[in-house]
Amino acid sequence: MRVFNINFDVTHYQALLVDGDDEFTFPYLDVMDFQAGRVGDSWKPPPVYVDQPRLKRPDIFHLVGAIGLVFTPPALSVLERFALWVGELLPLPFGEEVFQLLNVLQVYDCLDTERTIFSGGAARVLEFKPHRVPEAPVFRIPQNQSAQLFCHEGVAEPFWEFTSVVENAGLEGLTFEEVWNDRDGGIERKPRW
Repeated sequence: MRVFNINFDVTHYQALLVDGDDEFTFPYLDVMDFQAGRVGDSWKPPPVYVDQPRLKRPDIFHLVGAIGLVFTPPALSVLERFALWVGELLPLPFGEEVFQLLNVLQVYDCLDTERTIFSGGAARVLEFKPHRVPEAPVFRIPQNQSAQLFCHEGVAEPFWEFTSVVENAGLEGLTFEEVWNDRDGGIERKPRW
């Protein structure tokens, strides 16, 4: 079994930002962390724009400030079954298109906090309890205020493995950082900066 942190490749692919001045933007950022769970009918999509239009357009966008995945229509056609299992889809208009922002509602307490190594307030080496890793193909953990998205391999059938489906469909915009496996345990995470 392997656990991956889902990251966005914003170096090579476009990202979305909320369009507006600070008074308009910050209320949206508070809502888009989805800490309260299901948003449902109270969702009011913010206006968004692409920050670096010369970069390649991804199939799965990062909405800066949001903890979720933004699916273009082609990506949604491949990943909708995952989305409906793990969370709720929220419409996000962009130009003439309507993307879907996935609010991941699956939060599992599967981290071994006694063996996880912290440095400077952040987890440098994540240790998971294998028997607690969920079957849900995308999930969050409560220990980091659910601020990261994870997926796995080796828990379910390959057609339910998020990494395999994304890679086999050739969907672009994400990277998968292996953070734990049942052979080696936690893998030290290098600082990004």
